[in-house]
Amino acid sequence: MKVNLETVLQDLYHAELELQRLICGENKRFSINKLTGDLGEYYALIELEKSGLFKTINQSNTSNNSYDLLGSIDEKSILKNQLNLTSDTVRIEVKTRRNQTGAKYLSGVKPDQFDLLCMVDINADYTLNCIYFISSLIANDELDTKYNRLIFNYTRSFGHIKDGKVILK
Repeated sequence: MKVNLETVLQDLYHAELELQRLICGENKRFSINKLTGDLGEYYALIELEKSGLFKTINQSNTSNNSYDLLGSIDEKSILKNQLNLTSDTVRIEVKTRRNQTGAKYLSGVKPDQFDLLCMVDINADYTLNCIYFISSLIANDELDTKYNRLIFNYTRSFGHIKDGKVILK
């Protein structure tokens, strides 16, 4: 029997609901969202590999690096102008939100340490909804420096990946 990622994620979602019911029923503070960030980074890596926007893309060597992914583009890439790049290397920061309604607050955003911010939007059942692209210049302009966070705004992204399709503005 072949197991696929979507089936396993669906099972995980149902197990999470049961855990939350059991633990929250005891009036304990509880959050099951620890794996969300790693899953978002995985989705970004896989989808960016398939996107055709990069010659190569790799995870950073350490989890505490100043960026999550490192991509290389060719000289004529559309990203060169969108990101105002002076080299063919793209430092990519990934921020993930799962099933979050309303304003999406992205904390710990440091625009001087990345070229491209990917905001990964994950559905409640852990499946990928969309990956939005934001340049470091826009992130810097929109940054709430008091709290070092970015309030994500769809209209400020210059493109996205949805259902495997890349859409650039």
